[in-house]
Amino acid sequence: MKVFVDKTSWLDEKIPTPSGWTTIKDIKPGDYVFDSLGHKTKVIDTTDTFYDKICYKLIFSNNTSIVIDSEHLWLTTTNNDKTNATTEEHRTKERLYRKRKREMENREMSKSRKKQAKTRMKNNRKYGKLKPPKQPTVKTTEEIFNNLYRGKTHIRCNQFINTCKPIQLSEKEYLIDPYLLGIWLGDGCTASGKIATNDPEIFNYMNEEVVKNKTIFMYNIKGLQPKLKKLNLFKNKHIPSEYLRGSFNQRLDLLKGLMDSDGTIGKKGSLSFSNTNLEVINKIIELIRSLGLTATYLERTSFCWYKGEKKYCKNYVVFFSSDFPVFNLKRKLERQNLIRRLKDVVITHIEKIETVPIKNIIVNSPTHMFLTENFLPTHDATPI
Repeated sequence: MKVFVDKTSWLDEKIPTPSGWTTIKDIKPGDYVFDSLGHKTKVIDTTDTFYDKICYKLIFSNNTSIVIDSEHLWLTTTNNDKTNATTEEHRTKERLYRKRKREMENREMSKSRKKQAKTRMKNNRKYGKLKPPKQPTVKTTEEIFNNLYRGKTHIRCNQFINTCKPIQLSEKEYLIDPYLLGIWLGDGCTASGKIATNDPEIFNYMNEEVVKNKTIFMYNIKGLQPKLKKLNLFKNKHIPSEYLRGSFNQRLDLLKGLMDSDGTIGKKGSLSFSNTNLEVINKIIELIRSLGLTATYLERTSFCWYKGEKKYCKNYVVFFSSDFPVFNLKRKLERQNLIRRLKDVVITHIEKIETVPIKNIIVNSPTHMFLTENFLPTHDATPI
């Protein structure tokens, strides 16, 4: 079952900051937020609060929503936007197309099969992966509402928002190494510094003293338990907030620890993480999105047999994709598809709602963008 996060007010929208979170109503000039490039940017002004705006609720493909006014600006891509054929990504694909074309022409095959192959390659170039990327344009919420879908026979969504770049923060000193913390959160014992794993390879990526226990697959990390107590993690598994505002590499190490322990990679390279702790799941989604990736999750009911009795419990599964390694374990890393990555979030539905209080901010960023609660870039109040 998909888990949907509903919103009823824009003023209560959470905004990520270098120190944690704030809300639109609490932001004041001089505060810092993040822009679409992941850089810290200063809030230089805020607008008045308006009570008479036409308002809409936008629903996104990552199971989140935003309530905003009709004049608010967004940077989106649609099927009608002009293409940008000057990007390095497209030039690389064009070179690949020409290389395949030469190889095909030198290959021995009948004229009819060669003609079919040429047609297929041209179609791939025109409609498929070799098509030049679209150039996003600024649109109001009202314009998005009027052009949300495309197609007559097969109706499809037509508004896409590019994900942000990874947020850029300085490296911090932590009591527990981020990778070790991720491993413990996934495979560690709640009331001790022990880790149960069938992959002793993970200890090659730690600078800790590890002792093998007599119990099968059980290892003890010396000195870990007192550190867990200091961070209030002992019998209280969660990701401390300060670990979500470390440097890119520190946050990536934390994700690698989580994925090496409780993460799964499918046969075709799909990435997922499952856990029964909803608080851990919400923090992992925040962690993944802070790295510039898209993430969503489902709620499932799983069961197990305990003393002959069938026990049911809720299980949460996070799904995401990445074009950089999110594993240290070789057996998982070898299966990861580093090319496949979802870079857009789709606006799936918009509906007009009753008027709610609206306020916006102005940031000192060349992009004039800032990040919302789901790390989606949105425009500030700078007029275009």
